[in-house]
Amino acid sequence: EHPYLEAEQIPAFLDAIRGRPCELAALLGLHGLRRSEMFAITWADVDLSPYSLGFLYVRGALVHDEDGKLIRKKENKNRSSRRTVPIMIPRLAELLRLRHSERSEESAPKTADNSFPVLTGHPNSVYKSINSICERAGLPLIGVHGLRHSFASLAHSLGVPEAECMALGGWNDPQTMRKIYTHLDTAARLKASNAMTDFYKNANAKR
Repeated sequence: EHPYLEAEQIPAFLDAIRGRPCELAALLGLHGLRRSEMFAITWADVDLSPYSLGFLYVRGALVHDEDGKLIRKKENKNRSSRRTVPIMIPRLAELLRLRHSERSEESAPKTADNSFPVLTGHPNSVYKSINSICERAGLPLIGVHGLRHSFASLAHSLGVPEAECMALGGWNDPQTMRKIYTHLDTAARLKASNAMTDFYKNANAKR
């Protein structure tokens, strides 16, 4: 299984990435976006609604072509991957609004190009940055894909139904979602049994 953050580790991770260059990418990953999806998000795909934190319209992908070059596709190959994701982390909405404001000022009096990607730089640099931050914070080295699994881990711990998690994360195979939730169920049971074992060990030690 790929390393991921458990629900209680996510606050420490948020503190560790705050203000870092990879923060925006990491927050997109914690919304269940794949690396190919987060780097394909343009400003036209961001809805900063005044009535909520906003929405992300996930539809494109940044992938390697047959020559190994990164190319941007306007649409994902799977229909389930094309989805609307509500922004659920206030800090992400804050960063997007800040960057959108900065872009508007830089482009004035010209009209801002909404086809411009939200994330810049190479995807590999985000992977390295996240692992470096996790190592210093004493967290699992989750890379970029581990953020997506961490999204599922948090959904599971909050009691979000598999079908809802599947829709938000754009999983197209119910069996894949079932395997992830089954793994998380097993991990939760093991953690609970270990906690009980520790309780009885401590109780005997006090006698």
